Amino acid sequence: MSNVNAPCGLRPIRHASGGITRISVYSIASTYNTAIYTGDSVELTNTSNQIAQAAAANPDNIGTFEGCSWIDATGAPKWSPYWPGAQTGVTDIKAYVSDDPMTIFVAQVGNSSTTGLNIADLGQLFDWVVASGSTKTGLSGNYINPTPIGTAGGSVRILRPVNAPDNVVAAAGSTSICLKVECMIVEHVLNPNADSGTIAGAGGI
Repeated sequence: MSNVNAPCGLRPIRHASGGITRISVYSIASTYNTAIYTGDSVELTNTSNQIAQAAAANPDNIGTFEGCSWIDATGAPKWSPYWPGAQTGVTDIKAYVSDDPMTIFVAQVGNSSTTGLNIADLGQLFDWVVASGSTKTGLSGNYINPTPIGTAGGSVRILRPVNAPDNVVAAAGSTSICLKVECMIVEHVLNPNADSGTIAGAGGI
C-alpha cells in the first residue's frame, strides 16, 4: 500500500498537554492580494493585528490560518475557508488562527513519488514548502520539505509518524513517501523561548 499524495498544510490536532487546540481572531488588510488557505502558516504584519501568508523558512510565525469572515459590500456576512485575495468594499475582516505555540499539527512530508522522509531524521527541524491551495476545498497545498535543516534554524520539528492504516512507515534508515507526521512550529513568536535566542531564527515581529 502506498501513501496518498494529498498535502493540506499544517492541520492542528491537539495541544501538547492533551487539551484542545485554541483559535484566536486576527485581521487581514482588505487590499492584501495573496490567497491564504486553511493550513497555511501565517505571520503578523505589524499593522493592526493583521496577518499575511508566511514564506518558507519564515522565523516569525504566529500559527496557522483556519478560515476567515467579513461583511461584503452589500452588508451581507461572508465566511470562507480561504482568503481569496484583495476584496473591494469589505469591512470587519476576521482571520481565525491556531496560534498556541504548543499546538501539535499533522502535515505531509514531501510532494513526490520518489523523494520522502528518511525515518532516521525524525526529531529534527525542517522547513515547509509554500504551494498553491485549493479554491474548491479551501485547503492549503503546503507540505514539509523532506530535507532536514539540522538542530537549529528550521521552522517545524517533526515528532513522529501519524499512526494510521493509510500512512505507511518505512523501515529505519529507509524513505517513506508522502508520509503524514505530527509536528510543532518551533519558530513561533509566542514561544516563550523566542526572545531569549534559545530557538535559532525565532524573534520578535
